[in-house]
Amino acid sequence: MHQIFGRYYRKRSPEKIIAEMEKRYQEGIRVFDFEDDNLTFYKDEFKDLCQRLIDLFPEKEMEFAAMNGISYMSLDDELLELMSRAGFSHVNLALVSSDKIVHETAQRPYSLDAYTRVVSKAFQLGLKIVSYQILGLPHESLPAMIQTLAFNSRLPVLLGASPFYITPKSPVAAGMNLTHEDYVRARLTAMAADSDLFTRDDIYTLFIATRIINFLKGLDITDDTDMNALMNQSWSDKRVKTGIELLRGLREQGVLCFSTSKGDIENEKFNTELFRHVIRKAEYITCQNGMRIAAGGFFSN
Repeated sequence: MHQIFGRYYRKRSPEKIIAEMEKRYQEGIRVFDFEDDNLTFYKDEFKDLCQRLIDLFPEKEMEFAAMNGISYMSLDDELLELMSRAGFSHVNLALVSSDKIVHETAQRPYSLDAYTRVVSKAFQLGLKIVSYQILGLPHESLPAMIQTLAFNSRLPVLLGASPFYITPKSPVAAGMNLTHEDYVRARLTAMAADSDLFTRDDIYTLFIATRIINFLKGLDITDDTDMNALMNQSWSDKRVKTGIELLRGLREQGVLCFSTSKGDIENEKFNTELFRHVIRKAEYITCQNGMRIAAGGFFSN
């Protein structure tokens, strides 16, 4: 981080933050998004801020979010409870990978136990959770990426997938002989990561897989079920109906299509066999409301 933004930063006092919020509230603002991904680093100060928000907006007149993500390592039960009482509706977390070696290589703090505890508590409090995974990290194998994706599929979180791109002078870039073209491709949308361990099409397929799984996680179901049963149901919602039809085609023809105004068009870059492996590895998908969708037998029919 300091290679890009330097080693100095400014902190705002809770008093100044509250003063600004009061002013914006009078102007009609009802939603605030904290973009500081170190928002909870100074836990006592943030707990103080949350308590002030509770006192200022006791009926949750304001909604708060931290869409840029916060570290699960700095969250605990007390802080999550305060955030919920203060009016936070969503929690965005960055797991990055469930592989310990990947975190050590990237020099990131890591505890899978701490992560699962935070997810469990946030879900218990009714917070909506998005968990981010980086796809295509150097030295991370395709099976390791699948493992992380499958792991989060089983938790009540939406999957946030971020294709990796090189940040100059970052720890993971050490020893790489980067060219001008590498820097031109240093953006998320390029999906430029490619190695002996995976291809760009692999990264693309996993990215699309997260969208498919999120579609399933968002279904309004009231009981545990399985993917094949969902394919046989009738759906009144147009978007859901279209999604189910595309999944049915994927299961029966082995091809994923785009739904367009000119009809369905095959997605030629999507690797069905890789997606099949992800689904089987996951075994089941946990929806945002906690219901489970068994997935292991989706391609068996």
